[in-house]
Amino acid sequence: MAVEIARKAASGSKKQQLVRPDESIGYQVRRLSQQMSEAMENFVSPSGISSAQWGYLRHIYFENGLSQRELSDRIGRQGATTVSALKRLEQAGYVLTQKNKNDQRKNKVYLTAKGRALVTELMPYVGSVQEIAFRGFSAAEIRAFWNAVERMRSNFSGSQSQIRRIA
Repeated sequence: MAVEIARKAASGSKKQQLVRPDESIGYQVRRLSQQMSEAMENFVSPSGISSAQWGYLRHIYFENGLSQRELSDRIGRQGATTVSALKRLEQAGYVLTQKNKNDQRKNKVYLTAKGRALVTELMPYVGSVQEIAFRGFSAAEIRAFWNAVERMRSNFSGSQSQIRRIA
């Protein structure tokens, strides 16, 4: 299948092609993301949080004091979804939101000691999920994977106007 997909891509044909889900990068990446989230859910749910909430905690751990908008952008979720998740995390005592001193309309989000302890406890499971994903891969294949992902992501950086023209 991968060889056929590569052959189609290399042909340079601009005519519209029907792309089967199993040949779609977006579909395959989404499925992989779902599988990894489900695996992570198994590790974090005994702590009373979801894998989605884990994502917020993890980002805040590495960038404590982000605004809610910055956090939404990092996670790739809508603002209302972030507000709802943060309310639940704050009620559980894992995060604290504070008004920005320079702009009262903006909230900054901080991990509490309880939140930091939870992230520290759960962080090793991220490695476990990645170990499952990369099982059977050589070090060179793992490096190639990360290089390919970075290149694909950079292909989309700043390309929104190009996408709008095509659409």
